[in-house]
Amino acid sequence: MSWRFTFERSLVLVIDMQERIVPAVSNADWLLNQAIAFIRVARMMQMQTVVTQQVPEKLGNTVAPLLALLHDVPPKPKTSFSAADALAWRIPNDVIILGVETHVCVRQTAFDFLEQDKRVTVLADAVSSISPHDHHLGLEEMRRRGVRVTSMQALVTEMLGDAHSPGFAEVLGILKEHASSAEG
Repeated sequence: MSWRFTFERSLVLVIDMQERIVPAVSNADWLLNQAIAFIRVARMMQMQTVVTQQVPEKLGNTVAPLLALLHDVPPKPKTSFSAADALAWRIPNDVIILGVETHVCVRQTAFDFLEQDKRVTVLADAVSSISPHDHHLGLEEMRRRGVRVTSMQALVTEMLGDAHSPGFAEVLGILKEHASSAEG
């Protein structure tokens, strides 16, 4: 098996990007911008996508901009911090995680998938925590324990593999659009 993740063989897992959590995390606007960009690419490339919600009756629904992109993906409610239990069916070997909070639900989910012999990538620029310190510690611990931690753009270009890949121009347009909106 190649070291590369592919659009066809990967699952996108959006963890707990909810109304009462996202506004409270560090760099919330940046997080949301990166998450929207990656989900736009994932949808365009027809990637299997799952959305979880931690105790939605208390923490609210998925934030509106993501809900609009994922309107046909029913969220999976959960009470456990790991989202692995919310996925009852057979999932692909490659799992891409984005969401909140880095040091709690993202971290525990990543470790549970590692125990199931999955290859796990966490998008460092599409995860966050309320405390920047907790966010950095979570990323560091995941990296040390074998989770691949990379940027959204690095993963997307890896998955494309070539400037002549189908969808390259459209994906590049999404990346540029979100890079300029993040700057301004």
